[in-house]
Amino acid sequence: MENNTQPKRLTRGGFLTALAFSVTCTMGILQGCSSGGGVTDPTPTPFATATPVPTPTPVPTGGPTRNYQLTVSGSRGSVPLEVLRKTTLLTPGSAVSTTTPISVVDLLIAPALYGDRRFAGWEYKGTRFSTAAAINDLPGAVVDGDTITAVYEPAGAGVKPLTPSYNDPQPAFWPAPGNLKIFFDPTVSADMQAVIKEGIERWMKALGSSFGYSVVTNQASAQIVIKMGAVASASAFTSVDYVNNASPTPIEDAEMIFDLAKLPSITDAENRKAVVALACHEFGHALGIGEHSTVSTDTMFPSVSNNTLVITQRDLNTMMNMYSIFDGRSRPASRGTRTGRTRTQHIDCNLHIAPKP
Repeated sequence: MENNTQPKRLTRGGFLTALAFSVTCTMGILQGCSSGGGVTDPTPTPFATATPVPTPTPVPTGGPTRNYQLTVSGSRGSVPLEVLRKTTLLTPGSAVSTTTPISVVDLLIAPALYGDRRFAGWEYKGTRFSTAAAINDLPGAVVDGDTITAVYEPAGAGVKPLTPSYNDPQPAFWPAPGNLKIFFDPTVSADMQAVIKEGIERWMKALGSSFGYSVVTNQASAQIVIKMGAVASASAFTSVDYVNNASPTPIEDAEMIFDLAKLPSITDAENRKAVVALACHEFGHALGIGEHSTVSTDTMFPSVSNNTLVITQRDLNTMMNMYSIFDGRSRPASRGTRTGRTRTQHIDCNLHIAPKP
């Protein structure tokens, strides 16, 4: 990553680039991703596991059971709830069909403290029936089809950053990430738009209601522009304009460029997965992550592939920490302001296709 000592604006093809995360992706051999300077990152031994995908719990044997919808409210992003000691990841607005006994040890367990939130209790039909994070019994009135909700509330002062995560020496953020305006240049085909949107949606689903986007038809009103174009020694890169001399750093606009000539055909299922992973990685940079993870299973590892299928907990924690959404960490006065001059950074990354088993 370049460390410009003088504030400046850079342009690419007439479009102002910002916190430029230039993501260089090549096909075939797994290569490292560098920050502007071209230094290759070594591939570490992974220690993080992929975020679990919500799946219905198996029907247990013995004793009366109930099939109900399990939900979470008040949290920011995903919360790992345990059902019969099996983890189910839930975000506000989502629900998982769950079948369990009405009474069993460790029936439901919620994290007592998660990010900027603390567990407040379990609710059924608007009534809080327990404030214990771990419960062994459902309310006696629960019938099939009802909903049980894990409720979270602000944790207050003293909350520490989420771990595990990876450090970002230059955190940047969108002051209003709830409705980011995205413009697809005419060079992006409808099929490629669908693939890129799928990558973007991975972040939206993982981050919850605090983040959102809409597609606009006028580039002048867009905050993030996505286009196809030639990328030197890369398959794609992202650039982001941010305000210099402000900490943390407000983002002004971003641009994601994909080199179609260097991307695999998305008509192949495995190739499509790889390009979705690349789009997800690039959007992580567009949201403000200016560095990479050192764990190969993370979406923000320097090189992604068709096996990079989910946002991991490390990816999610890094983004949440970067946006300072913890109640115990007051937002600096610079948030949402425009002080200083615009500056540009670049990061190069890679993409590869993992061999089929």
